[in-house]
Amino acid sequence: MGSSQLIYGYLWRDDRARSHSFEELLAMASLWAQGIRRHGNYSGDIALLTNVPSEIRIPGLATVPFDATAFPARNSRITLGWSAVPYGDYDQLLRLDLDMMAVGDVGPLFATDDRFRVAPSDLRIMDRRHAQMLVSPWKLIGYAATGRWNTLGVSSCAYSSRGRDFAAHHTILAETTARLARRAPGRGLHEQMYFNYLYLTGELQMQPYERTQVQHRDHRLTPDAAIFHYPNVSERSSKMQAAMELAGRVPVAGRSFAK
Repeated sequence: MGSSQLIYGYLWRDDRARSHSFEELLAMASLWAQGIRRHGNYSGDIALLTNVPSEIRIPGLATVPFDATAFPARNSRITLGWSAVPYGDYDQLLRLDLDMMAVGDVGPLFATDDRFRVAPSDLRIMDRRHAQMLVSPWKLIGYAATGRWNTLGVSSCAYSSRGRDFAAHHTILAETTARLARRAPGRGLHEQMYFNYLYLTGELQMQPYERTQVQHRDHRLTPDAAIFHYPNVSERSSKMQAAMELAGRVPVAGRSFAK
């Protein structure tokens, strides 16, 4: 690959999946890559880690083989399988979910120091979908007393490390995933829970993006808007397409978009 920056995502073929077909995922990945190139002001490498590299043909996008069967728990593949990412070839890496559309310059999303950059969440850090299930009841009481309970959490939809810090950051994520998964087997834990646990405890130094940079809802083309996120499956592809068209038509605060 060879350039100093990499934006990457994950696409697994699982014909048992009920939420969307492989063809729908391919269409989403194509929109994702187009948005990064057209409106992200980005000329570096883009890659998909996938279990079916021979079945993906998207212009300007490389594939990296990823053996999903090595990680049976789908919700921990990303944290446990981090070593498949070719991080040693890059100065900066940015991971984006495929249900995200670049609408502005993605450059400010790349980590520039040893902190783990991560998307902000619209949910409290102690929401059940975040850290609550991983914290003991007596610690929950303590966090509630300090007001930490009401702090907004982070989202695993977008995050970045420098190449030199990638292994250290992701080793902490992987070890935390393995430790907490053993503590609460069969509870349907998700990678986002581990992110929020580490944000809560400070075991991994995180710096969330500004809320206007990565927007999950009430999408507005603010001057620093970089990513619109569409986590709801309903009408996802059509909304991503509409966002890309909007970004191409509307200049924001003197910002110009490549056509």
